[in-house]
Amino acid sequence: MESSEGSMASASGIRAFTCFCGDWCHTAQFQNRRRLMREVQFMIKKDELADPTSCLNQSADDEPLFVLCARDPEAPYSVEHWADWYYSRHLRLNTLGAKQVAKWKSARALAELMREWRKAHQ
Repeated sequence: MESSEGSMASASGIRAFTCFCGDWCHTAQFQNRRRLMREVQFMIKKDELADPTSCLNQSADDEPLFVLCARDPEAPYSVEHWADWYYSRHLRLNTLGAKQVAKWKSARALAELMREWRKAHQ
């Protein structure tokens, strides 16, 4: 199944992913995910490549990177594990603030979106 994808910026300036396929992302089970998509920031390949200020484009040409894609069945678990480690580390160091909580929420939401995407694209 192919879909046409786009992104938009919310009033807060956070990029959100919107799918115009008229299929999987408009089902009742995915409506809650659409809300999450508007509230959290995460990476979509084409948006990252098009944005010169993205984390991906700001990395050095010879800088090692690690990328997890939704098609990898282990990716959501890896993202959740990292998110929970990140949260607990900042909690332990007493540096847990709004920015860290937002990053944790974003990663947890991304893991769930990865599962939904994989389920819809198998």
